[in-house]
Amino acid sequence: MKPYVEGVMPDDILYGIIEDTLNFDIPLVKVTEDIYSLELFHGPTLAFKDVGARFMSRCLGYFSREEKKTRITVLVATSGDTGGAVADGFYGVDGVDVVILYPSGKVSPVQEKQLTTYGGNIHTLEVKGDFDGCQRIVKQAFTDPELRRNYFSPLQIPSM
Repeated sequence: MKPYVEGVMPDDILYGIIEDTLNFDIPLVKVTEDIYSLELFHGPTLAFKDVGARFMSRCLGYFSREEKKTRITVLVATSGDTGGAVADGFYGVDGVDVVILYPSGKVSPVQEKQLTTYGGNIHTLEVKGDFDGCQRIVKQAFTDPELRRNYFSPLQIPSM
């Protein structure tokens, strides 16, 4: 990551984000004599997506630190794993609200608990229908001029 953030994120911040992102075991398991696999499913929601969601949330939190006048809204549709990883990863991130849409009756009981029990800056909406319906709502929101103007203004990240 360092080449991508050099000059806009100090090394100590980047290393802190990485350390916080990877604060759970990620075993390297031997599959065959010449093949090894990282087991990325040992994170808080037991999904490989925990790594990416946690890293993204901490980076967004860092880059949004000077945007205190407005909150950043992350909008996501999920069929289960992504939403739980996003909810856990973004929970408590200053200046960032997360809205997660999930299809009613289409996620496992464990996934539903992961989606609906955080509170705080995590807002979950159960939608009648399927994942495609949730995705359509998200796409509509991103193309709605008023919503874009009021909730989805681009984060100003300094150029490198």
